[in-house]
Parts: sequence; structure tokens; C-alpha cells
Amino acid sequence: MLERGKMDRDVIEIVGIDSLVPQDHLLRKIDQAVDFSRLYEMVEPLYCEEMAGRAQTPWCCSRWC
Repeated sequence: MLERGKMDRDVIEIVGIDSLVPQDHLLRKIDQAVDFSRLYEMVEPLYCEEMAGRAQTPWCCSRWC
């Protein structure tokens, strides 16, 4: 039993994104129907190798739109 006013701070919860999105969701259907691999080739000339920092993958950026 917890003491009054004492919080249990040792709890860790791990949640996978797959468990949050229903299996019949529209975005899952789009993911199965569309091949995003060609997207890398299309945007490769737009990236600058000299710039520092990590770029977002074009696959993720296309999903944000």
C-alpha cells in the first residue's frame, strides 16, 4: 500500500504505434497500396551532403502531408 502523498515513480509504459492505429484505418490501407521506395530517388537531388544535421526521411515527410 502506498503512503499518503507518495507517488509511484517507477512505472514505465511502452506503447507501440501499431497498437494505437486500428487495422482497418485508411492510412494502413494507403501504406499497403502505395510503394514509397521510389520517393527516395525522386528527392535525392534535393539533399545537400555538406549540410550538418540529419534529414528526415522522405518517406516520413510524405506521410505527414
